Amino acid sequence: MKNDFIKEEIFVDKIDYYFTNVIARSSKTMAECRNLKIVSLKTGTDG
Repeated sequence: MKNDFIKEEIFVDKIDYYFTNVIARSSKTMAECRNLKIVSLKTGTDG
């Protein structure tokens, strides 16, 4: 049996790990942190 493998890129969507947790999703602090992270990624000021 011959296996042919094709070289290709695999794209994986980034998941917001902390928002997969029910308790973290309902946390005001976690929501604020997530919003700050999203804003910093959009502006490029993530440092």
